Amino acid sequence: MPSLKINDLEVKVEEGSTVLDAIRAAGVYVPTLCYHPDLVPHGACRLCIVEIEGIKGFPTSCTTPAEDGMVVYTDTERVKELRREILSLILEQHPHECIICPQREGCSRTQCSSNVPEDERCCPVFDVCEFRKVVEYVGIREGTPKYIPRKISGIEEPFFIRDPELCIVCGRCVRVCQDVIGASVLEFVYKSSDITVSTAYNLPLAEVGCRFDGCCVEVCPTGALRDRTRKWDTPPCDGSCPLDYKPSYMVYLTSKKDFRSAVESIQSRTALPGIVSYICQAPCERDCRRGTLNEPISIRAIERFLMDNYKADLPERKSENGKKVAVIGSGPAGLSAAYWFSLLGYSVTVFEAESEIGGGLRFIPEFKLPRDILEKEINKIASLGVEFKTNARVSSLDELADFDAVLLTVGRQKSDRDLSGRDLRKIISEVISGREPEFKSVALIGGILSLDTARTLVRSGVEVVFISNRLDIHMGELEEAEREGVRIYKGEAKVQEVEGGFEVLVDGQRIAVDEVIYDNYVVDEELGVRIKDGLIVIKHNFETSKRGVFAAGSAVLDEFSIAKSLATVRRAVEEIDKFLGGNGFSQVVLQERPDFWLGRIANFVELKRVKMPVSEGKDFELVELGFGKDEAVSEAIRCLRCDLRLRLESPPLPPEEFMELAAEKIASAPETEGVVRLFDAEMNVIFIKGTENIRSLLEEYLEDPDVKYFAYEEDKMFTKRESELIQEFLQKHGRMPKYNDELDDLF
Repeated sequence: MPSLKINDLEVKVEEGSTVLDAIRAAGVYVPTLCYHPDLVPHGACRLCIVEIEGIKGFPTSCTTPAEDGMVVYTDTERVKELRREILSLILEQHPHECIICPQREGCSRTQCSSNVPEDERCCPVFDVCEFRKVVEYVGIREGTPKYIPRKISGIEEPFFIRDPELCIVCGRCVRVCQDVIGASVLEFVYKSSDITVSTAYNLPLAEVGCRFDGCCVEVCPTGALRDRTRKWDTPPCDGSCPLDYKPSYMVYLTSKKDFRSAVESIQSRTALPGIVSYICQAPCERDCRRGTLNEPISIRAIERFLMDNYKADLPERKSENGKKVAVIGSGPAGLSAAYWFSLLGYSVTVFEAESEIGGGLRFIPEFKLPRDILEKEINKIASLGVEFKTNARVSSLDELADFDAVLLTVGRQKSDRDLSGRDLRKIISEVISGREPEFKSVALIGGILSLDTARTLVRSGVEVVFISNRLDIHMGELEEAEREGVRIYKGEAKVQEVEGGFEVLVDGQRIAVDEVIYDNYVVDEELGVRIKDGLIVIKHNFETSKRGVFAAGSAVLDEFSIAKSLATVRRAVEEIDKFLGGNGFSQVVLQERPDFWLGRIANFVELKRVKMPVSEGKDFELVELGFGKDEAVSEAIRCLRCDLRLRLESPPLPPEEFMELAAEKIASAPETEGVVRLFDAEMNVIFIKGTENIRSLLEEYLEDPDVKYFAYEEDKMFTKRESELIQEFLQKHGRMPKYNDELDDLF
């Protein structure tokens, strides 16, 4: 292993390392702009120059191989002056008036007290700009040429803005596009003595095969490539999944035909993956960024393909802990609770008032949820040792005194009767059993339960109108219902009773029907716990008003959502486990670093959503047949891979001036006016506060377990400086620092 001396610090590095690697290993910072941890270095910006004994000139450390015995100096006066000279050439091609402005922090850049022309100001990413941080670290050389706008118009793209005016030609975007992603969309364009970055013939990204993964934006150190909206911290599909598994990873694994791993990624967070893959409203699809281009990814259909065709081992069950829990209700929430309790080592008994296990799942039409899928999930849970008791209505919680805890998953069983007094679940049950409906036409107003009823009734020859303004209904189910003959309207409906039936006004049309039915449902059984607005009242840990009795599922939610319902159950089970002395669920991390290579796909933007194969039976015995392997993979390949940009390493930034919050460090702080910033263990700013006495304020937080580091700056105008720093934080994060926000809540 080569051994080098970096500014008198001895360091050893692996064979094949560069001098920059050695500098980083020594904990020393040198400025870089073209360098990025995920890219092959090429020394374009030359800011990382150093002095090396025995070597003439000032080589770039990112391209110089590390050799044994090298003596390297990173911050001699000559090196620092050369960096400022190099930087002055870069600044000639980039707006920098805002960087040298004394009032830059917190500035909106919409009004300028220094009267800098708008096209000479810095871009909207100023407060998070890597280039700005590097410039401030290196320093602007006196005599740096004034920036002269080149008058290059920015280009509005889906998701991104291309602003060539701000490009410093560092080449990061080109290299990540060509060498890491493999799309080769961006390239260097040479014209006379000018070099710019663009696409072939400066065409829009969509026309040259862009994959819209966003990695080019992620590595851009300026605002030349930037997001049109605020950057997110997780792929939108992942962030909108209540079950907290990662749809983006499941889709990626499917595109790679690693189906077993994809199933494992689902099963690690979901008790009823087979059922969910058929009936989930799929909020992940609603938020899928692919929908901005044409249509979102069919995430639910891919999940269904996986669960129908591949199996994964169940998670390992903990040893019996000797404690018993009762679950009231055997619908999706009750089944899910039984599964998680069993894995944690509890003896579980599920009480069901009806003669069959399944609760509300039994009312879902078979064309939507085949009975064999439901039975398979029930049998899986029974195989874990769960005891099911049917025809066992619990009329009083006193009957369950022998159990260590009780979880109510009773759902919302009772119809809140309105115009018709009809129960949708009863209607579905009667039609399934072969009974003819009592009306010839009906308007169903509500959400997913009304839609299920509509699709059931239309199969019996009833003229059905479905009216909803809900956004949480799966788009595929609306398409199927319309294909089956249901008339669908979106918006608010006005209903009045007329002779022989009802008249419904919606979307400018008057519709005459025999019946109008709403799907308003409330919790039926109080069981001695507090009910408000038709729902069970719970504390933050899901405990009800009765000690040791908890509730989860749709009985505590104001909407019917299978994913949200099951999410509350998993959290409730974990809270009950902690209530009984357990440690909750152990975190299982299945995700590995994926392959970044996407390649280029002709007409990628135009790839259409793969449609589900449909049965031709006139009675619609099964509308959707499900994806085969080819359809699932083809649909998965349409994914933009939004997750990739978040997996790129962060480039090294200039060091922050902060200190560990300890008594000896606080003692060195001045007792003067200024502004203090407090940080948590991950170096996130959690408090910004101006004060008349910096040391005194720091002493107040010495025992705070959340505060690990601090930074301060002296300023007699501390209230003004505090406001500037808070404004800067707001522009960067879209929220207040944690402690500032909590203080605001107090008032």
